[in-house]
Amino acid sequence: MITIILIGVVYLALMMGAVALIFGGLQIHRIGREKSQRVWVALLVLVYLVPALSILVSGRNLRAAVLLEDLAVSAGVVSGLVAKAGYYGLLVLCVVLILSRILDGKRWAAVPRHAQWLMVTMFAYVAGATLLSGTFGTRPTFTPSYVGAPILFSAALLLALDPTVDALKCLRNVLLVLVAASLATAVVLPTLVLETYAVGLIPGFPLRFWGLTPHANTMGPLAAFALLLFISIPLSARWKQAAALAICFAALILAQSKTTWVAAFVALVVYFSARNLETPQDGLLRWAKVALASAAFCLAAIVVAGGGLEMLASNAQGRAFGGGEFSGRSNIWDVAIGEWKRNPLFGYGPSIWSPEYRARIGMNFAFHAHNQFYQTLSEAGVVGVALLATYLLTILLTVCRSTPLRPLALAALCFVLIRSFSEPTFRVTSALTGDAMVHFALLCVVAAVARYKPARE
Repeated sequence: MITIILIGVVYLALMMGAVALIFGGLQIHRIGREKSQRVWVALLVLVYLVPALSILVSGRNLRAAVLLEDLAVSAGVVSGLVAKAGYYGLLVLCVVLILSRILDGKRWAAVPRHAQWLMVTMFAYVAGATLLSGTFGTRPTFTPSYVGAPILFSAALLLALDPTVDALKCLRNVLLVLVAASLATAVVLPTLVLETYAVGLIPGFPLRFWGLTPHANTMGPLAAFALLLFISIPLSARWKQAAALAICFAALILAQSKTTWVAAFVALVVYFSARNLETPQDGLLRWAKVALASAAFCLAAIVVAGGGLEMLASNAQGRAFGGGEFSGRSNIWDVAIGEWKRNPLFGYGPSIWSPEYRARIGMNFAFHAHNQFYQTLSEAGVVGVALLATYLLTILLTVCRSTPLRPLALAALCFVLIRSFSEPTFRVTSALTGDAMVHFALLCVVAAVARYKPARE
């Protein structure tokens, strides 16, 4: 009875809050001028810290004998309520923010043309790929979560393009709070954030650090992003900067994601090379750095492509997920190609790799295609691949603009592209998945570059 009453109170509070925010939207144009920074911080908290709080109170046990089953049932009532309250609060905030920009047409007109094109291609991919495949795919399907990502990413891009918002410093600080809180939890509640991992590469440390995120493959990339941000936008106090770098580096290493390690290494090489290339120096030294960065990128791409270090380390055989056998990724890709051939234009649909689909094909471990290209091809067909390619090309053209943030943006893009060899970083069937969190961080960096206007403009 108490649980039912608690649920009713929470949902009533959510409804009242939604109504208040919607009515507040009638005056929301003031937010764009006076309180954009606070709204941006609130958005980041809802994207990264509220889901972390939900995990903190979930009671999950990463040392469970059968990890997949335990994760499916571990979330309690309180954890679910926190997650839903944060999710719906985020959506309402984003809708109101989008309405504010519609009501204030001058702010949209002030956005540079290339940034507007970034918005268009982003929305076309994030909304189009999912909705089109959900309508015309082999198995048409639709759930409300499909609209979450387009709403979140559109609102975030609109707000990050606002010149009054210090988007990257806020993102840097929120990610540090997430990583630091995760490391602190590892001391107090280790089973909540540390998975038994017998095939790790750290001697004497048979554990994998998930942190207060959905998976270690989310914790590692977010720590790497935070590391890049602190290197590019350092803190003024040296001891604070050193502590922040140590925290982020520790989380990156403890996550034991080999693909993320390689991607982070290449990203750092790209960042320092791009930064040094923009300063006057000897021509031979400049080209040597370009060659070093190119060689590092090509080496990483060759190693990671076709399944990555994880597949090579297991000799294309099974891989462990919490101790269970994991079939080779080539089998998953064969399934992905087969589904694409059944519907070349629109693929299977967003429900591919769902629990029902995995049970039907006998691959319970295959949460996704373990490769962005195969993921998009199987899920959204040629149409989805074309929309993704257009979106990525727009991002590339944006980050190559001559701005002080270009080294950071190039490094972030290289990092995400290399990670996409083994993870579907750009999958957008929901707003708050681990991949969406990484994608969101990249979009923040790209938006900061897109809004930059040289003095001559």
